Amino acid sequence: MKAFYFQNYSLINKINHNLFIFTIVFTLASCGGGGGSSSTPITPVVNSAPQAGADITIIIKEDATTVPLNLSAPIDSDGDNLTLIVKEIPTSGTMLKGDGQSVSVGYEIGLGANIFGSNGLTFTPDANTNDTNTDYGAFRYSISDGVTTVIRNITFSVLPSIDTWPGATWNVVDPNKVNMDKAKLNLALDYAFAPNRNTQSVVIVRHGVIVAEQYADGKDSTSLVTSWSSGKSVTSALIGIAIDKEFIKSVDDKVCEYISGWNCNLRNLMPLISIRDLLEMRSGLSLRNGLSIYGDADDQLAYSLDRSAGESGTIFNYSNEDSMILSGVIETATGLTAREYGERELFSKIGMITDWWSDKAGHTMTYCCIDSTSRDFARFGLLYARDGKWQDDLYERLDQIISKTWVDESTKLAEGLTDYGLHWWVFPSSGFIGALGLHSNDIWVHKSLDLVVVRNSEYTRYGTESIRTGANIQSTRAPDSWNNTEFLTLIADSIKE
Repeated sequence: MKAFYFQNYSLINKINHNLFIFTIVFTLASCGGGGGSSSTPITPVVNSAPQAGADITIIIKEDATTVPLNLSAPIDSDGDNLTLIVKEIPTSGTMLKGDGQSVSVGYEIGLGANIFGSNGLTFTPDANTNDTNTDYGAFRYSISDGVTTVIRNITFSVLPSIDTWPGATWNVVDPNKVNMDKAKLNLALDYAFAPNRNTQSVVIVRHGVIVAEQYADGKDSTSLVTSWSSGKSVTSALIGIAIDKEFIKSVDDKVCEYISGWNCNLRNLMPLISIRDLLEMRSGLSLRNGLSIYGDADDQLAYSLDRSAGESGTIFNYSNEDSMILSGVIETATGLTAREYGERELFSKIGMITDWWSDKAGHTMTYCCIDSTSRDFARFGLLYARDGKWQDDLYERLDQIISKTWVDESTKLAEGLTDYGLHWWVFPSSGFIGALGLHSNDIWVHKSLDLVVVRNSEYTRYGTESIRTGANIQSTRAPDSWNNTEFLTLIADSIKE
């Protein structure tokens, strides 16, 4: 190393004095001084990457119009000039600079432009899609100092709310987005799917999105389940719609006005029975075996009408036959079977695909027997959680499918009853209302929490037609044990607010 030094020393003598001094210093620093001593090496200068903040997620409430990004300006400690280039913009909506100009992919933005702080970049969601989207995508940009490039991602996510609705399909989101604890929800699922509970499916909806769901082995979200008596609440909805549309004058109309076999002029108790009496299970008609109507009658309407009458409007006696009479009421009032009327005025409007069974005589079995998916039954529950309204994506409007008046009247306690309304089970102390069926095939609704819970048991459908005759039979497995209070409490306790 010393020989190298002195060789260069002789060369330096030929150069001007200033350059000589610089070279001497540089050589000594690089090779060390004489006498075996050494000096500390000079650390090469390292470029500092631009400081451009962190990746963030911006939560957007439903129906937000303009969302400021409030980005902090990037910093470069070396004082290098920085360049910002747009790499990605949200899939639905518009990005605008502070001066109102739009931003697109590949756009190079000067850092002196009005893009940082509260008056900088803004995002305007697409009004046509923000009722059903839970993720708009991201605003992605690069910051470069010419040596190092840093990529930043600003993700836009919709915060589900009472203004969120399912589209053709449900959105499934993390429970935290609706202030629910995932671990506690999992406890409810563990309860439902414990051995011998024979649960086929559970779907939990809050703020219009699915926050938890689970299916038995071999089943999924497309697998059919059946309603059993939770279908009674659907029948109640159709009565309400028929009243709204003036096919039925009042829930207090006498049943004999709609049933040809009952003479309103007879001097007995039969003409006194009202539609309300049937819905409240207080018809006063004599009781039959609760399940015999399903197995013993080809014409289930005639079977239900052929009973002796007692005093109506007083004693509660749960009766499938009372509900079946409403099939005849709907047929006479609307000119359609309940199945047809339900498809026209209810199911098609909320995106619910159903197969509602009929008896051999063609009467819809309005006390039970709607085959659908648990997800679609959740649509019916959400309709009641939202006071009978539904988002129409095609026309971008809220439609009143069932009047709020009927929703309120049918889901409040009937006078003198402790847990029943108009074909709805009502539990004021917990806030839940229920469309409840055999073997815990249930739809639970908590309006103030905007919460819907659907639980269905393992279902097998036999035969080739949805006509109850011969080998065409529905079968579900009862849970060995089931406690609604325990199950629903686990779910309600998962809500953090």
